[in-house]
Amino acid sequence: VKGKLLEANSKDCGAPQYPARGTAAAGTMCEGTSKFSRLNDGKGGFVKGKLLEANSKDCGAPQYPARGTAAAGTMCEGTSKFSRLNDGKGGFMKGKLLEANSKDCGAPQYPARGTAAAGTMCEGTSKFSRLNDGKGGFIKGKLLEANSKDCGAPQLPARSTPAGGFICFQASKYEKLNDGKGGFIRGKLVEANSKDCGAPQRPARGTVAKGFLCSGRSKYEKLHDGKGGFIKGKMVEEISSDCPIDLIDNNCYRTGEPTCEQVAGNYTGRKVQYCYNKIGRIVRVIVVSKCSTDCRCF
Repeated sequence: VKGKLLEANSKDCGAPQYPARGTAAAGTMCEGTSKFSRLNDGKGGFVKGKLLEANSKDCGAPQYPARGTAAAGTMCEGTSKFSRLNDGKGGFMKGKLLEANSKDCGAPQYPARGTAAAGTMCEGTSKFSRLNDGKGGFIKGKLLEANSKDCGAPQLPARSTPAGGFICFQASKYEKLNDGKGGFIRGKLVEANSKDCGAPQRPARGTVAKGFLCSGRSKYEKLHDGKGGFIKGKMVEEISSDCPIDLIDNNCYRTGEPTCEQVAGNYTGRKVQYCYNKIGRIVRVIVVSKCSTDCRCF
């Protein structure tokens, strides 16, 4: 009968004899595509040892070009074109920039900056030629027309065309003409000393004035001279008690209102006051100012 166990897996009893577990075995072994050393498992089989090579060709791993080596073709990032490099894993990575805004990468291709574009463009009311900006837009070119109708500028009547009405200057009335800028300029003289322009309206020359004038002892009609003064009319009385000799003098007893002096119908540019003696004769001319703006100095 069987007594005490002396030896399991005994060679004497025909058990196969295997190398001890963990001892090195010939060859290698794979796990996936990684290659490992091979160890005995003590049972006639093998267990995985040390990792010898990841992605091993011996274990069926595909073999790729080394990372950073040049690959055929190019690659895009956005619209920029780059050289193509191997990533060492069978794929590719971005290399050197070859072209920004590349047509090959779908970048829109625009006409060069500064080249002529169709149409025109406005800045304010000025019209300019239109140039390409190289980015699909436009920039201002040469000035074609200032105050252009196409750019909304108001269209004003041409210079020197009649504007209707009149313009006053120093109490004289002138034609009103357009200046081509929305304003007005003076045209030809319509009327000097115009009532419409505020010129004082004197009684016409030769019309009868109140009172009389003396010349020596003779008494005359007193007439307006058309300038704010007086002239003799027809004789009323040759020797008149109204014209005593002692009143015929050159003393100034009364001065008239300042007026613009005229000689033969032309303005002299002086503003004067006429000084009258007792019988209304002008005995002196007092100059108030010369070339004042309201006495036709132009």
